[in-house]
Amino acid sequence: MKNFTQKFIGILALVFSMSFTVNSQEIGDIYQGGYIFQINEDGTGLVAALEDITESFEWGCYNQTVSGADGQSIGTGYQNTLDIVAQNCQTENGGITAAQATLNYESEGYTDWYLPSKEELVEMYNTIGNGGPEGNIGSFEMIDYPYYWSSSENDSNIAWIVFFNNGYSGVGEYKFDSLRVRAVRSVTFGEDEEVATQNIPLDLPEGWSMFGYTCMESVDAMEGFAEISDKIEIVKDEWGLSYLPSWGFNAMGSLQFSEGYQIKMIEEVTDFEFCESVSDELLIDLSNMQQELNDNTDYYQNQLNVQQGNYEGLLSEQMMSSDSICNINLVATDSMYGETISLLELDYLTLQESSDSLIEVFAIQVQNLEDSIVEIIPDDGIGQADVDALAESYAGWCASDIDNDGICDVDEVSGCMDASSCNYVAAAESDDSSCEYTSCLDECGVINGDNSTCSDCQGVPNGTSVDLGCGCDEPAAEEGYDCDGNELLQIGDEHAGGI
Repeated sequence: MKNFTQKFIGILALVFSMSFTVNSQEIGDIYQGGYIFQINEDGTGLVAALEDITESFEWGCYNQTVSGADGQSIGTGYQNTLDIVAQNCQTENGGITAAQATLNYESEGYTDWYLPSKEELVEMYNTIGNGGPEGNIGSFEMIDYPYYWSSSENDSNIAWIVFFNNGYSGVGEYKFDSLRVRAVRSVTFGEDEEVATQNIPLDLPEGWSMFGYTCMESVDAMEGFAEISDKIEIVKDEWGLSYLPSWGFNAMGSLQFSEGYQIKMIEEVTDFEFCESVSDELLIDLSNMQQELNDNTDYYQNQLNVQQGNYEGLLSEQMMSSDSICNINLVATDSMYGETISLLELDYLTLQESSDSLIEVFAIQVQNLEDSIVEIIPDDGIGQADVDALAESYAGWCASDIDNDGICDVDEVSGCMDASSCNYVAAAESDDSSCEYTSCLDECGVINGDNSTCSDCQGVPNGTSVDLGCGCDEPAAEEGYDCDGNELLQIGDEHAGGI
């Protein structure tokens, strides 16, 4: 019994440790349709949608106070949103309100989005926005009017906003202004997670890559790839046998558990699955079996002890009788006791064997998962060293590169992109409108100059000649005469005997 319990607990601990690893979430992870930006100790949190709702929206209810929509703290955004919509707020220029837009929003299969409160917006800026430790991983607008509405009302005319360029939160926007909107939703971490002991979704990039088949049941390659066959050029197994969808040709047969394959994609495919995980059901069966075993162990043991006591009591009584009667009664007592014990032990052993069988099945699945990384040496010469090198080359790849410029969003640099400015940033990929042109002028008016381009009136660089009035180094003319000595005349002056 002790060995059985230790084996069961050991396997169960492995399952739970795998489960916790899968369910562990961090700020910035993509989870249930959005970027995680807030996590609570009770396992709940908030995620922001992967992108802004495409249009800009008015807050609505200008010159009206919305009853209840004044919550600013984290956790009040949802109720604010409901209060705004419940008051049937109208816009000044037509269209729906920002709150209604979030309630209508559907993204990544989720429909329970809402307009965040002021502090929820601030938290987004400080975690997945420009103020976060990894930069603007949430891809919020930071240049083109980066003002985002919150659901927090300030008064009848104004509501709170957050400026995602620098994190400023204020009440400077009227409710009839059209601003950006990023929806959020509440989540419970792990509520719909599975321990992925069997199926692992595949991301298949364009061109050559490799994958391992992790489903327990084998499947014909043509059937397994049916959904994406138009995006596949060729699949090869370790023997070089191929599946060519465009020709309807399949020499490799079925995909086998724990086997590795090469694939060349015409077009990228993400989150492709061959099968569904069944491990949660197995884990429930294990837990139920363990509970049943625990519930019944004490009962069976108590029954065995009772029968043992009854037997010993009867044996003691018979020993006091005559020899012939004693022998007869002993046989009867042994028979009764043995039958009862046999029935109890049979029930107990049946239960234990059932548990052992279930545990053995699960142990095989766990071991198969651990062994699913296999060495692949196909005919074209790609070996395990090549696979390892390819895996190592993925280190440092971007979690997000929205503009597809090859630079991770967290490493994107913004700044002045005008090379003729004083604060030009050569590494900048986006202009933040900060260019200025005066702080670095030299005495000659040249940006970042060294005064070497200044020339005196003789054309000599950094010369000392100056125009004193009548040319370089020439003093100014006497009063009433020009630089050539001619008298300067005006109407009314006496000259040459006349006026």
